[in-house]
Amino acid sequence: MALLLSDINDLRQKIRNPIHVGSLPYAIAKKLDLKNSNVYLSLDSYNHIKKKHADISDFDLLLFPFIIQHGLLAVEVRKPTIIMCSYLEPHIGKRYIASLKIAANKTEVWALSLYRARSRQTKVILKRATMIKSHD
Repeated sequence: MALLLSDINDLRQKIRNPIHVGSLPYAIAKKLDLKNSNVYLSLDSYNHIKKKHADISDFDLLLFPFIIQHGLLAVEVRKPTIIMCSYLEPHIGKRYIASLKIAANKTEVWALSLYRARSRQTKVILKRATMIKSHD
C-alpha cells in the first residue's frame, strides 16, 4: 500500500476524510479478531498530530504503512482497543510511536497519533502493554 503526499494533501484540504494509511499484518488482524485490517487517518487525528507534535511533518506521516507493517505492535492492558506501534526508521535512525484504536465493532482501525520517541519510551510501552508482534 502506498501512501502519497497527495493523499495527505487531500485530507488536509478536506477532499477525502478519512484516508487509508496502511493495513495491519493479516496474522495480527486475525489474532485480534478484526473484521478489517485497514487503518485510517481522520482529519481530526491529522490536526491533533500537527498541533501536539509539531516536529512531525507530512513526510513523516508517509511512514505510517511501514510503522504499521514492520514495527513492534503492543496492545495496552488497561485499554485493549489501543494498539501501540514502535518503529525505528532504518535509514535516518529516528524512532516513531503511533497509537491506533480498534473500533468497538472491530470493523475499523483508526490512527490516533504519531510522534518521535526515544528507545526508553518503547520500554515503558511494553511495561503497560502486551506485545503481539516484534519489529521486522
